Amino acid sequence: MTDAPTTESAETIGFTGHELLALLSFNPGAASDATRTALRLPEVEGNELLGAGYSTLVVRDLLQLQDGSAVPAGGAARTTAVLTTADRWVEVGVVSIEASRSNIFVSSETAGTVLLAARGFGIYDVTPVEGGSDALDRAIELARSALEAGELGAPAAASVVVTSLESGSRTASIRTVGEGRWELASEPYDEEGQLTVRQVAPEQAFDDFAGALR
Repeated sequence: MTDAPTTESAETIGFTGHELLALLSFNPGAASDATRTALRLPEVEGNELLGAGYSTLVVRDLLQLQDGSAVPAGGAARTTAVLTTADRWVEVGVVSIEASRSNIFVSSETAGTVLLAARGFGIYDVTPVEGGSDALDRAIELARSALEAGELGAPAAASVVVTSLESGSRTASIRTVGEGRWELASEPYDEEGQLTVRQVAPEQAFDDFAGALR
């Protein structure tokens, strides 16, 4: 089961995976490839799902046909701009025995930030992120609210992966291991390729979590 979080901000638009593939095809390059990888989508070039993506976007008035070519429109235009010029991706996942939640903030220095929340069945809710707060800060807050409030039940764990075109990826995770006890796993990796695990104080847990990802 996957639940999308409630988000403040502008209009949220749902896109299927094949629609996102279609949008990524409008501006191929390193940013589009990294977005596709972060969303676990298949290769764009030659994908038979592209036609279906174009068709449903046209029917939904999110793709306009002009002089024999297609142009993203409305919310799809902004989504395309961000996803295909992005330079930073912040993935946050929360999992418990009862449920899971997966979100990714995609940020472009020129086009802004959007939040993609996986709804399940290959559908993503895309919400423009307004304001100046950092995507990592927002991801940490999503993890904090889910774990501290027990939104997905207990025990629960959260993981965050921060990726940039310049510096690669950093990974960390945090989980509850008992009443008032938290465990943080962060880089560096040990000889077996596992993150280094340490106990953290509850009042410091999410500050340490964020610090491990900067």
